[in-house]
Order: sequence, then structure tokens, then C-alpha cells
Amino acid sequence: MSHLFLLFLGLLFAVLKDMGAQKTCAKGHITDNDQCVDENECESDTGLASICGVNATCYNTNGSYYCQCLTGYQTRSVNFNQDNGEQCKDINECTTNKVICGSDATCHNAPGSYYCTCVSGFVASNGQQQFTASQNVTCNGET
Repeated sequence: MSHLFLLFLGLLFAVLKDMGAQKTCAKGHITDNDQCVDENECESDTGLASICGVNATCYNTNGSYYCQCLTGYQTRSVNFNQDNGEQCKDINECTTNKVICGSDATCHNAPGSYYCTCVSGFVASNGQQQFTASQNVTCNGET
């Protein structure tokens, strides 16, 4: 009976040793096959569109991550993460550059972008109703 007790006790210690031997990894790392590996925070499911929030892209780094706003959006800093509590907000190109559309045109802000339209009595040189400054369009008087 005492041999059985010792066998049981030895088995119990072996199980407890394995349970307590879990590897502790540094922040931003997880255990995989008893090795610490980088956790890709950009793939984590936080219930949001992304860990960075909407209108942002997540970039994984070793042990961490950072976010950057999409074109047409901005925060106080170029690189940020959840710890900063920052969110990408729309840039109103019409107020930041009042002459972005040129003369005889009106600027209209849109989420993450903008567009221009010629004022009444003028037509766009490309024949389109809406255009952007990058298209090098001018508004010409109707004939």
C-alpha cells in the first residue's frame, strides 16, 4: 500500500510540476510550443474593425505594433497605438488649403478626400462635373 501511495505522490508532483512550468513571455509575446514568439497584435480580434480603429492601418513590430492613418485622415502623431487613445479624423482639405481647387471652383469635403466643382457659368477642362487638384483641371467660362 505504501508503494502505491508513493507512486501516486510521485505522479501528482510530476503533474503539478508541468502545470507550474508555463513559460512567462515578455509583453507583446506569446507562448507557442514552449517558446516565446512575437504576438501579431494586428491580427487580434478586439471587436473593432482593427486594433487601430477605423481609417487606420496596423503595422506589427517585434513585441509591439503601431498605427498610421489612411490618406485623408490624421491624428496628432504619425505613429500611434491604443495606449495613446488617438483616432484618425478626416482632414478637411477645403479648409486646410483654401485654393486647392483653383479659381472659379468650389471645394467640397468628403470622408478621407475632397472634390471640386466649377461655379455656375464655368465648365471643367476635362468635361467632368467633379475633379481634384491632382488632375490639373481648370474651370473655363462657358461659350
